[in-house]
Amino acid sequence: MCSNIWNDIANKKTYDDPFYLDELEKHITKDSLIVDYGCGYGRLLNILHVNGYENTVGYDTAKQMLLRGKKEYPHLTLKYIENADTFLKDKSVDVVIMSTVMCCIANDCDREDIMSEICRILKPNGIVYFTDFLITNTSYYLTKYQQYSDIFEQYGVFKNCDMCIIRHSTRCEIKKLMTGFNVVWYKEQDYISPNGYVINSFHGIYIAAQKNI
Repeated sequence: MCSNIWNDIANKKTYDDPFYLDELEKHITKDSLIVDYGCGYGRLLNILHVNGYENTVGYDTAKQMLLRGKKEYPHLTLKYIENADTFLKDKSVDVVIMSTVMCCIANDCDREDIMSEICRILKPNGIVYFTDFLITNTSYYLTKYQQYSDIFEQYGVFKNCDMCIIRHSTRCEIKKLMTGFNVVWYKEQDYISPNGYVINSFHGIYIAAQKNI
């Protein structure tokens, strides 16, 4: 997840991408156990806290991000992980928030490991609030994709101005990642990245599909 770079910029950038709590609240209760997977410094968990959701925990691989979060939001529970594993019990979580996590994961196998962990900890009919970045047809990003296509052998993977490896996904790639989930709400919109570039993002709420027995 480019942990070293995220550690370096942990105290330099503030993120303000939208969080559609009004849509998420249609599917959860104040007692729901909510996990923010890739929580950074805990901004979204604090929004939840302010709105009365206290049964929450955040996980991240960047220690400096977590240290920042513990200073800014000492009331939050923020935990460090080295890889995909959260060590939460099987089928114990009501909601997983996954906000701009997959864009930091270039490798398909690593993405699949994360989704396997999320599926393991989610209860039947559990919720995933998933937001990330799509392939963006602006001159800046199209140039980036082309510049790095031979290096990474994956269209949409590039290094941003912080020299972190970023992956923008196609809609088909997102659909494949969410195999086994039903979409109950979905929205695409342009967003100004922390580095000042217009980027195509999506927000989706997914429910784990019941398996036929």
